[in-house]
Amino acid sequence: MSRPPYQIADDDVAVVHRWVRAKFRETAWPQPGASLTAWDRFPLDHPTASNLQQWCDRFLDAAQWKQLHAVIRAARRDASHQTRTVRLSARASALLHDFAVREQLTLSETIERYLAPGTLAPTRQDTPPTAEKPPVQQTATRTGAPKKARGAFEQRG
Repeated sequence: MSRPPYQIADDDVAVVHRWVRAKFRETAWPQPGASLTAWDRFPLDHPTASNLQQWCDRFLDAAQWKQLHAVIRAARRDASHQTRTVRLSARASALLHDFAVREQLTLSETIERYLAPGTLAPTRQDTPPTAEKPPVQQTATRTGAPKKARGAFEQRG
């Protein structure tokens, strides 16, 4: 007996919408020749579980459904929504990974420790401020004998 098709829940709408939009940026997706039709039919404004379900049933193949289901499961596991997915270049990922391994930290711990707001240097301004400096005053020339220094508690007379 085959498994029933996956049903998108109301709580999954944002995840599904974000995933599909990201997939559209890839070439030849969702299916060769169908991507224009898929884009035209995709519910961009105010998607619902129902219209996303219909769209996915029509335009996703089994492998794509499997990917989407894995993304939804991962999002559900993170019920606290305290993580974000980021895309890094291969070089940035390798650098971060090597640094994390060297420091014996997770990638998140490495970023949090070394990019914490208090550890970042202030950003450099592109153009220095053009405030005018006050003119330098020349010291007055003294003509008389130097005055006697007074102590802190000495009274003036």
